[in-house]
Amino acid sequence: MNSTPTPKPDSTAAHGASGAHHFLQGLTDLGIEHVFANLGTDHVSLIEELARWDAQGKPHPQFILCPHENVAIHMAAGYAALTGQGQAVMILQVDLHSGGSSLNYIPSALARMTGEKKRDAKVMALLEAFAAPVSYITNALGENRTSTAAAERVGTLIIGTELGGKGTVDIDGTRVAVNGVRGVLEHMGIVKETDITRKRPKTRVTEVRDVSYYAYAPQPGLFEPVVKLGANVKKGQTAGFVHFMDDPGREPVEVKFQANGFVLCERIPGKVERGDCLFHLASDVK
Repeated sequence: MNSTPTPKPDSTAAHGASGAHHFLQGLTDLGIEHVFANLGTDHVSLIEELARWDAQGKPHPQFILCPHENVAIHMAAGYAALTGQGQAVMILQVDLHSGGSSLNYIPSALARMTGEKKRDAKVMALLEAFAAPVSYITNALGENRTSTAAAERVGTLIIGTELGGKGTVDIDGTRVAVNGVRGVLEHMGIVKETDITRKRPKTRVTEVRDVSYYAYAPQPGLFEPVVKLGANVKKGQTAGFVHFMDDPGREPVEVKFQANGFVLCERIPGKVERGDCLFHLASDVK
């Protein structure tokens, strides 16, 4: 009877070489033994990949739970000082997101500028490394309840994405996500640069200056858009009309753009409620 154990299948054979796989492989290749981090819901793919490696018996760095990045940095520095071996701290977040079921975006990456030159320069470098077709920067209009704001409060660099929408996933958005994560991993020195990455076109850097870049439904009803995704528009131009389904004879309400720019995002469902986002504009950084 053959007592040789049956080899366990490689996770990449069935699942493909994900960004999480490359991340772990890069750390392993660098000889990193410990990663000091606070894994959570934003790290589902990494947690799943760790479980696959564990199931296959593949060695990987040990993750040490640190509820705060400052704690993680000091623990890693202390470990390195005692052992002479550098360790890893996760101080970067890439939020892969889409427009959900109600909005549809040109595949894009985004980041908030804080006014801190060194930090903002690092974030811009991450956007360029991700290399989405469009990147847009904003001040988040003062909002401090987002994951981006939370990351900033603990000193973590973060970029986000809007990779399509309509409640679907398509090949274009998926390709942008895969190539973008690979680009960020290369930029951080975790994986080696490839010819594919070097040949990618540069991202179109744009900005969202204020709330005037958004068009909202003034009344509930049925929205009729008159411009398409990617169109260049001007302030005062008609964006569409809201029709009243319970009173078809009533004159529809005209919705106008409040800024110059191009249509980065469009609303998909025809039925709207007052305050629903209809369009989201951006303009090129000069």
